[in-house]
Amino acid sequence: MSDTGKQNKSSFMTLLGYKRPDNDSEEEPKEKFTYKVMVNPDDFSRTFSFQYSGNDTTNESSTAGKHTGTSPETYDFTLHIDGTGIIDEKRKDVKQELESLMKVVFEKTESGYVPNHVEISYCDDVFKCTVSTFKVSYTLFNTNGTPLRAKVTCQFKSIIKKTPDKESESSSGESATSTSNKPVAVSDNSSAEAAISKSFSNDSDALMCTNENGI
Repeated sequence: MSDTGKQNKSSFMTLLGYKRPDNDSEEEPKEKFTYKVMVNPDDFSRTFSFQYSGNDTTNESSTAGKHTGTSPETYDFTLHIDGTGIIDEKRKDVKQELESLMKVVFEKTESGYVPNHVEISYCDDVFKCTVSTFKVSYTLFNTNGTPLRAKVTCQFKSIIKKTPDKESESSSGESATSTSNKPVAVSDNSSAEAAISKSFSNDSDALMCTNENGI
């Protein structure tokens, strides 16, 4: 564990959790849950992963492929919960501490557990993420079997907001108007009327065009 004697209360890691908004809505969550750790983790790891196409970049002799994207950043750390009273005399119930922490990290439903959106305040930063793994290990027990200490090994992954693909929007817009704007070559009035009818999905638009062109 980290040395708690030198830690200021304001510097302790804090986790803020709330229900995942529907359809990535920006609405303020109706209910939020907060958990402040009893002791800061010994280490806090951040992992950045990148995606490539083409050759396998794990082979040093091969040429690096083209970068195609970035995977969510991951955060790994272990939390320690103490129920002996050595760290905090007011927080001696390990079961209650775990329930408070889990309430922040995920929501229990009839069909199972659903990850919450979590904001981890630590390292002078705020990490917006969701849980990937959450492992509880009891390390000390009372004579009656009541857990006195536990450690929680967990991994979170960052939340990446989806952004609209401008190229796909542009191409879809062009395809929607390309038919009506495309010039039609004809040799006589009868074939012109047929060609105009095929160029318009709406009969009234086709009729207006033939009238304006004297067909």
